[in-house]
Amino acid sequence: MLEKHYADRLTAAVDKRLTVTEHRHRYLLLNAGHTAEHLYFIEKGIARCFYLDGHAGREVTPIIWKERSIDCDPVSFFRRKPSEMNIEVMPGSLLLS
Repeated sequence: MLEKHYADRLTAAVDKRLTVTEHRHRYLLLNAGHTAEHLYFIEKGIARCFYLDGHAGREVTPIIWKERSIDCDPVSFFRRKPSEMNIEVMPGSLLLS
């Protein structure tokens, strides 16, 4: 019974903080130069991490996250530093954060 009590408290605490968002258009979850404030779980859809290569004059996409993935810039999120990356969610995505 005691385990259920802790599980119920944990579930309630997570539910209070959890936000669900649906994205119908491309949307930047994180802009370079800003600090990551959220971790995202991709329930449905795709997100990509990219940066601008000044020498080549184009976007470089080193990471693509698919459904059932957690996306964020961990260095920015955990160390509270401005990100060098952009994170963009694709149309039709459903995220938990």
